[in-house]
Amino acid sequence: LETQSGSLSVVHADAVSVPADLLVTPSGAVRALVANLPYSVAATVVLRFFEEIPTLERAVVMVQAEVADRMAADPGSKSYGAYTVKLALRATAGARFTVPRSCFLPPPRVDSAVIRLDRAERRLPEELLTSAARAADAAFTQRRKTLRNSLAAGLGVAVSEASAMLEEAGIDGSLRAENLEVEQYIELGRVLQSRSS
Repeated sequence: LETQSGSLSVVHADAVSVPADLLVTPSGAVRALVANLPYSVAATVVLRFFEEIPTLERAVVMVQAEVADRMAADPGSKSYGAYTVKLALRATAGARFTVPRSCFLPPPRVDSAVIRLDRAERRLPEELLTSAARAADAAFTQRRKTLRNSLAAGLGVAVSEASAMLEEAGIDGSLRAENLEVEQYIELGRVLQSRSS
C-alpha cells in the first residue's frame, strides 16, 4: 500500500521484504535511512538496504546495543563475524551513542544504540562483493577452527583446495576467520570468483 501527499510518500510494507524499487520517492532515489528498527530484524534490514539500494548513502538507526557492536566490530573481537564483514563491504560504521533502557517506558530488557553507517568509498563490482560475502559466510561456518578447515567446510571442498585458495589470496590458513581484515575477504572473494568462472 502506497499513498502520496505532495512530497511525502508513505509505503505500508514489511521492511524485511519490501521491494527496493517501491522505495523510490517522487523526488528521486533513496539517499538515507533513518529508523528505529524492530530489534529482531534490524541487522537484516540494514544489510539488505545497503545491498539492494545502491543510491543509499547513509543510515542512522537505533538498534539493540549488541547489534551495533556487530556492525562496528574490529577484527579479532568476539563481535566480529560474517555479518560484520558483509556490512563492511558496503558501509563504514561511524558515530555511535548508547541509549540506556531507562529512556523507555516500560524499560526493555536490553540497551540500545544509535549508530551511523556511511556507504563505503570502495566501489567494487557487485559480483566481487557477492563473492567476498560468500567467502565470509564460509569462513565463519566453524568459527573455532582454523581458516583452512572452516573454509573447506563452508564451501564444501577438500581442505587441500581451501588451502590452495588461501595461498592464492595471500592469506595464512592457520588463522581464524575473525583475524582477517575486510580487504582480505575481498581478495578471497576474487579467488573464489576466478575459480568459478
